[in-house]
Amino acid sequence: MVGIGAIPAAIQFVILYWLPESPRYLIRKGIEGRAKTILSQIYKGASDRDLDEKVAYIKEFTEDRRPGTASQKAWSDFKSLYTVPSNLRALIIACGLQGIQQFSGFNSLMYFSATIFKSVGFENPTAVSLIVAGTNFVMTCVTFLVVDRIGRRRVLIGTLWGCAAGLTICAIAFHYLPRNDAGDVVGGGSNRWAILILASQIIYVMFYALGIGNIAWVGQSEVFPYNVRGYGTGMATATNWGANLILGSTFLTMMDKMTPSGAFGFYAILCFLGWLFVIFLYPDLSGFTLEEVAEILGESFGIKESRRRRKELRRLGQEELRRREEALREKV
Repeated sequence: MVGIGAIPAAIQFVILYWLPESPRYLIRKGIEGRAKTILSQIYKGASDRDLDEKVAYIKEFTEDRRPGTASQKAWSDFKSLYTVPSNLRALIIACGLQGIQQFSGFNSLMYFSATIFKSVGFENPTAVSLIVAGTNFVMTCVTFLVVDRIGRRRVLIGTLWGCAAGLTICAIAFHYLPRNDAGDVVGGGSNRWAILILASQIIYVMFYALGIGNIAWVGQSEVFPYNVRGYGTGMATATNWGANLILGSTFLTMMDKMTPSGAFGFYAILCFLGWLFVIFLYPDLSGFTLEEVAEILGESFGIKESRRRRKELRRLGQEELRRREEALREKV
């Protein structure tokens, strides 16, 4: 099980050889020729003049003209993550999504799925675990096709309910799982309650992969302005892995002290709390520029404002949409 995890990591390591640097990063480092080459790959058919103008625009946008040393500027940017209201709201959204992703209990299921299915009575728990992991992979691929058509906020609201439902069914099935005096499951993995536990976990994984499993990472990448993006995404990622450490180190203890029903019921409650977080604090920011995101988060968490702006976009004619897309490209 551990060795299998090295396969996608090795594939990604190879693919990284062809991954270009960000043009913004290269221009900030003074490597404008390489940045222009990458921009020509992004904007197929663009003339040299257009590319030169794009390089000049990015250079003007990214150039830091503030007085002070590099460390002073870095400290100023770090403080602005907490003192600028739009930045702070962005941080709450990003860290909140990453916290929900972990505290929904998914990684505990992945880490200890073989242990769980062995306790339920399946003779080959590793094979059963691979079925659950395969479900996660398939549904992740489906997410890429549907999430922005439906809307990220809507997807999260629906899928968190689905996660909570799957975990609740699992908790109920564990409660009624029949065992003999020796503690073995009556009927082994063919017991109807054991099968229901497997089905409920597959349901949970389906909804998780469709929603919070992916949107948490996408969400943190689109809320921070350029000057605080490194700090913000770093703290959100630290939230993710910090929560993961807590989950990984407490899950088996919870299964022992709270019983499996209590542990999975607890995660179902956390999914419900995550649903409340999305309802009140998470706006759908897909399709907006970084400048527009800062405006939306400037006065509040922007749920109504983002919805209003999205409705305005739907009313625009094709010509107006084309002009807006051109304007957005100019702000890359």
